[in-house]
Amino acid sequence: MGLCGKEAKQMQLKCEGNLIFDLIAYCPYELSKLSPQIHGCDLVEGQWGTVGAIIQFTFTVDDKTVFAKERIIALDEENKTIQFETIEGQLLEAYKNCTITVQSSNNSISASLEFEKKNECIPNPTAYLNSFDKFIRDIEPNYQAIPRLATN
Repeated sequence: MGLCGKEAKQMQLKCEGNLIFDLIAYCPYELSKLSPQIHGCDLVEGQWGTVGAIIQFTFTVDDKTVFAKERIIALDEENKTIQFETIEGQLLEAYKNCTITVQSSNNSISASLEFEKKNECIPNPTAYLNSFDKFIRDIEPNYQAIPRLATN
């Protein structure tokens, strides 16, 4: 088994995937109001929804509270894709690097993690994708509470 890998998950939604994308990309500070999986989200540097912004998320993985400091490295409004690079947090204790990509379409959303393990004994970060799935499932029934954003 190699040290570099990719894990991905796609979820079908009952609400518009673009609403959830807009929430993650432009106002992730609202996530903790919609899911108990997300405990907090703070802007560390830059502006919400812009490439280069650094955001610290506190969330649950395998019943443990963890944090990740993420830099937005790509944002494609037309294709509803945002990419984060993990720059600090528990994930980097086991992995040299990790990139998270979230993409939505009309009624689906997908997340992928590209990573490089520090050694071959480290398992793939499947638990992080499972947590993403749980938080999407939490916020989906509350989609009417998701702020409608005017993005151009």
